[in-house]
Amino acid sequence: MIHREEWCMRDKHKEKVIEVAIQNYKDSVAFGFSSSTKNAINMMEDAYYMCSGFNIDGISELRKIIDEAKEKYKKELSR
Repeated sequence: MIHREEWCMRDKHKEKVIEVAIQNYKDSVAFGFSSSTKNAINMMEDAYYMCSGFNIDGISELRKIIDEAKEKYKKELSR
């Protein structure tokens, strides 16, 4: 019999997903908006939706960064 915990990502794994998504975004904008920035923002949103139902460290910081990125690069993202 498979236990429910085996099907779910552990909290540490979810925290790592958030960390990687944020770092990917920071790397993509190190020298301004780049072609990979839109993908990095999408990756952060995916991580947020995957982890938002749980009490995971970093989830509020992730939401804040997503909102700031969408506002800052609104013009570039609409192209």
